[in-house]
Amino acid sequence: MPYLMLIIGVLSVSSSTVLCSLYNRNNDEGKAPTSFYNMAYVCCGFLCWMIIFFINGTYDWDIWWYALIFAVCYTACNYGFIEAIKTGVIAFTNLLLQLSFICVPIWGFFFWDTKFTLFVWIGLALVASSLALCLYRGKENGSKYSWKWLLCSLIAFVGNAGCSIIQRTQQINYNGQYGAFFMTLSMGISSVIGIVICFQSKGFEAKQILSKKWHFPVLAGGFNVLQHLIIIYLISSPLSPSLIYPSTAVGGLIVTTIFSTIVFKEKMRWWQWVGVVLGAAAIGALTL
Repeated sequence: MPYLMLIIGVLSVSSSTVLCSLYNRNNDEGKAPTSFYNMAYVCCGFLCWMIIFFINGTYDWDIWWYALIFAVCYTACNYGFIEAIKTGVIAFTNLLLQLSFICVPIWGFFFWDTKFTLFVWIGLALVASSLALCLYRGKENGSKYSWKWLLCSLIAFVGNAGCSIIQRTQQINYNGQYGAFFMTLSMGISSVIGIVICFQSKGFEAKQILSKKWHFPVLAGGFNVLQHLIIIYLISSPLSPSLIYPSTAVGGLIVTTIFSTIVFKEKMRWWQWVGVVLGAAAIGALTL
């Protein structure tokens, strides 16, 4: 049973990228509104976490400012990631997002008294090698990445790193308590931000909610919550954390890369494939 849940966890990790890609690429030639996707995505996540919180029941309103910072970072990550997928290679965009985990041990070294283990040093070296190979596109004319993709990917990178750091900080400062309440409050704030931005966006029309696009962000939000619940279940299972975290992170990256290659026919050069493999190895090393 734990191994079956591990497989489902891997599929859940990759689902957000896959569904976001389908939303962008299969609707209006990539012009589907980011604001609507983000609003539906976070609202679905909020409803799911609210149910989990009611079951859990523990709370402390003093963590509200952690939730506020998380919500801002989460919104920035979502917008950056959705826009980056519109203009860049899905596999590279997802890889950069996952490599944001590098910021957690670096932050921990300065603020949590975390030691740099051998795996962290190996991970840092692999991250540098992976980025160098993936971002190099050869010497042909017009082979550079767009500035929009680079900027949006950077925003997603920083936003995701911020989410990981603030969530870890909250858990450290409150001895691992109020996790469900923290996520419920964070997603609630994110939902308010998403609704305001969506209805302030130019060209937003109510008919978009009734179109065939709504199920992509709703499913993605549900799978995102499922991913967290599976991780919680696996932590209490006989499986070692050194297997759980690398398997879900690297497995999600592999599934996304295969999807982008087969479904959207995204082409990568041989050294970029090597870069993706090194990136997967880096994620594995950083999550050990």
